[in-house]
Amino acid sequence: MLKKILPGIAVIALVAACTAKEGNSENLGSTSQNLSCVGTDTVALQNTSDNGLIDGLKFPSPSVNAVGYYQHHDTTAHLPSSQIPGNPIIPGNPIKGRCNGLANAWDAKVAQSQRGKLVEAREYLVMLANMSRSGCPVSVTYDCNSSTPNDAVSIQPLTQ
Repeated sequence: MLKKILPGIAVIALVAACTAKEGNSENLGSTSQNLSCVGTDTVALQNTSDNGLIDGLKFPSPSVNAVGYYQHHDTTAHLPSSQIPGNPIIPGNPIKGRCNGLANAWDAKVAQSQRGKLVEAREYLVMLANMSRSGCPVSVTYDCNSSTPNDAVSIQPLTQ
């Protein structure tokens, strides 16, 4: 089920190209997957289910496949949030404070995990569900060779 996205949400451009790196994976945090094709979508989260299915509205919205579907796994890397530059022409996200606060909570969990404390995948899914309620922007790197929904290799909240 898709929710209506708030107008004026500024996010960075969509990167939809796959990179061919035989037997080599890009630096995607703690993941040890061997990927031959990865793509990255910038999306406004729309829904996150209990079973790890994530859907989001791609930016800029292409005419075909405007919604991306991604499957979160226990092996999905959870990356610290990244700040995106503002745009003087497009107004900022009216709910940016809420999304930035959720990104800070995400960063705290990532830091706990990096210190060796076990953070369960469910905790990240709860945070993603809260981000979905606000249509927060995230960057999702996925395996191009997986079937729909694409397997999420890493997830990174975006702040403004």
